[in-house]
Amino acid sequence: DVDVASLPSSAPAAVPARQTLREAATNGNPSAQYEIGQRYANGANGLPQDNEQAAYWLNRAAEQGLAPAQYRLGTMFEKGIGVPENPTKARTWYERASAQGNVKAMHNLAVMQAEGAGGPQDFAGAARSFDAAATHGLADSQYNLAILHERGLGVERDLAEAYKWFSVASANGDADAGARAEALKNSVDAAKLVDAELAARTFAPRPADAGANQVSWKPEMTSAAMVREAQRILGSLGYDAGPADGQPGNKTLDAVRKFERDKGMAVTGRIDTRLLDALQKAAI
Repeated sequence: DVDVASLPSSAPAAVPARQTLREAATNGNPSAQYEIGQRYANGANGLPQDNEQAAYWLNRAAEQGLAPAQYRLGTMFEKGIGVPENPTKARTWYERASAQGNVKAMHNLAVMQAEGAGGPQDFAGAARSFDAAATHGLADSQYNLAILHERGLGVERDLAEAYKWFSVASANGDADAGARAEALKNSVDAAKLVDAELAARTFAPRPADAGANQVSWKPEMTSAAMVREAQRILGSLGYDAGPADGQPGNKTLDAVRKFERDKGMAVTGRIDTRLLDALQKAAI
């Protein structure tokens, strides 16, 4: 295991009450574990490049269900980076990440399904996975989905649909897709070609689930530090919250409720990130 005590903190030294990256990861925060894994994978932020440690931390995050970590761990098992090459495990991690909405995992899973890597060859499954990623705007999946429609692999052969996806991929920057679309053009029924061209021109990618595709770890305040910060800002704004001692007494909670009423917020009396965000904006 990595010596987490040696990991650099993401929190500024001037704010010791904020939970550090190493503390958060050790305490089981999957976003912090993912961040450490990425730093080891890239040799960044003062950590040496170490694929075994990267795999260790990414695995911890992946086991907790963090989709981007599951995707990254899948790539490591697929390529044998930091772990023994294992296409079966790679495919399993891609399946888990894909089910949560990770777009790159959808594409990689589709490739493995089409090739029969890490499991049975499954063109129908590949078509569904490529379609999911293509709908979210991934050019490589759009191109490969067009190939499947052109050849009738996993789907009924449909040259108009192939033309549409080649055209979409070309507009999305794929260097070869435009020529493939042009080569198909004369083979597509004229009426279907009009519909395909319209569908390609009006295609708009469906937004992907941000939580399944991005990770942003931020240092968290301990509860006592959060109370102290709220008390400090309330006082600076003219609310009598008592001393900034980190103890949420009646005076503090009354001040919180008054601030919430003044700002048109739901009056809860809770000191949480929602309240702190509002206090910080009010203090600017």
